[in-house]
Amino acid sequence: MASNFIDDWLYYQSGNESHPIHNKWSALCVLSTIIGRRVYFLPETIEDAYSQLCFIPNIYTCLVGPQGGRKTFSKDEARDFLVEAFPEYPLSASVESREEICRYLGSDEAIRAYSDENNSPVEYRPYTFTINELKNSISIDPVRMIDFWVDIYDRKEYVVRTKNKGHDVITNPY
Repeated sequence: MASNFIDDWLYYQSGNESHPIHNKWSALCVLSTIIGRRVYFLPETIEDAYSQLCFIPNIYTCLVGPQGGRKTFSKDEARDFLVEAFPEYPLSASVESREEICRYLGSDEAIRAYSDENNSPVEYRPYTFTINELKNSISIDPVRMIDFWVDIYDRKEYVVRTKNKGHDVITNPY
């Protein structure tokens, strides 16, 4: 029988009492984190009405369910896997300001690179949020943080200018 990462993940997680949908979305988040911008989908024909679109598997996921449903366990399993298998990959703190995230993503420390299908180098700046409670993550300034997540999603370049801290250019945030 053919095997794939998601089925293997679900089998491995099958005894943990978390809802299978939380385990499945956690697995999808792991895959999204690992592949980053290196994998994308472009329509094949120019006749396609959406031929200018490039679909990148950048996903925002929020596990929702009643208290005690072991959502945090599913999220922690994904985070622990990432920390063990990809220790250099940048993961968020539980609470961070928008400015600190931008400062980090604008720094040289955040740069990752790969070669595209034409063997040209491509830089991108990945960052994965694995937080327990959404309300805690956005607690510093909820409206600005949600606006930031919407604004930065799938951008080729995101520029931040602040009155006292200068500016950051974030190329290919992911």
